[in-house]
Amino acid sequence: MKKFFLAIAVVAVVGFMAAPSQALVGMPDDVPGTDVLLPFFIVSMDGAPGNRGDNTLVTITEVKQYAGFFHWTIWDKKSRHVADGDQPYTPFDVVPLSLYALITTQVGAGGLADLEVDLDGDGIMDHYMGYMTFENYVYKGTCVEGCPASERIFPDNLIGHVYVVDLLRGQAAGTTIPAREYTPRDTTPWDCNGWQYTQNTAIGLEYVPVVGNLPIPYFTDFEVFNAFAYRTSKMREEGDCPVLLPLFDDELVGVPSYFRLLPRYFLYDANASNHIFVWTSGNWGSFFEGGQFDPDRYNVVIDIFDETERWRSGQINIPYEVNFVDVKDILPSSWLPGPSIGGWLNIEWDYHCVNTWTPEFEYPWVFDAVPLAAEWLAYSWQRADGPFPGLNWAALFDVHRDVGTWTDVTCGILDEIISDGQ
Repeated sequence: MKKFFLAIAVVAVVGFMAAPSQALVGMPDDVPGTDVLLPFFIVSMDGAPGNRGDNTLVTITEVKQYAGFFHWTIWDKKSRHVADGDQPYTPFDVVPLSLYALITTQVGAGGLADLEVDLDGDGIMDHYMGYMTFENYVYKGTCVEGCPASERIFPDNLIGHVYVVDLLRGQAAGTTIPAREYTPRDTTPWDCNGWQYTQNTAIGLEYVPVVGNLPIPYFTDFEVFNAFAYRTSKMREEGDCPVLLPLFDDELVGVPSYFRLLPRYFLYDANASNHIFVWTSGNWGSFFEGGQFDPDRYNVVIDIFDETERWRSGQINIPYEVNFVDVKDILPSSWLPGPSIGGWLNIEWDYHCVNTWTPEFEYPWVFDAVPLAAEWLAYSWQRADGPFPGLNWAALFDVHRDVGTWTDVTCGILDEIISDGQ
């Protein structure tokens, strides 16, 4: 615990600050929510080569004078359950958690193996990586144990922060983490002038592909961080109403024309490191002839820009729910090594149709834009490794997002399926 608060003090000295943003459903903005999501954590393995002391620290803060508890769960990069537990909290409480402490005390040997990753690419496992969810439980009145689900309330009362620290190297960085706002669905027709204009989102779509089949949508009453939710919120701000569901109606289904992540990268010198952590709501793969799905391979073509506006095309492999990308692996070799270099990446998914439909697929998402319906979050973790702790620093930024305009689905196969009433 002493090391935890020492690390918080180091972060304060670093002076990391994030300006508050206005709440926008579908965006991981800095507002209280009911459930909290830690999209990634990174913890050094004891005895691993390189002697790094990386740890991830989390604080969950109650800001609306409620008492309750949250159920925390540790997931590995493929979204497999690793460990879980319950943590009570009181009004205005701040609950600190150390991922190193949780992993070393709550995770068994099998779970530890599932969390292992090779961060520096030398072929030796050196870190634990995964993500965490915090499901919040607050009840009406004085109900504490054995409370029925009907007594549960969703007060949007939690905020979260994450700190990634390596005290051995004098590195510390932090940022806010997303809290999901409670956004109950409305089964009545859209009314852009009604109360639901500000927050109601009926587009809780998440897709989790499985081998040999296409993803199946499901709906939720909590905010989701996908292109559909983001585009709908922007349209409501503009006084417009998107035409959405049901999927198989006489009207065409709409999709955003594109969605993209815009990470900033910066390498201070040849010894510096920059990893992009990408979290998504499904394990992804590639579609092949006949519609077969490969969950272990998913390469996304990206644009790479430097600070002199040079452009190169590249690709990143992000097949799992938590992925890390070493910027040095994707920059053109002619740009490295050298003095400090910075720039940005354009990671974009466009809507377009591809002919992968086969009759056994129950859901006609036969275009290459399935990831548009998934949740995506990303963070850029920049570090400078000098010969002495005083020359080391770190920064952690959440990644900007952008979404295209609303576009009618025009896949001929989908039109035919809808007209046949399937």
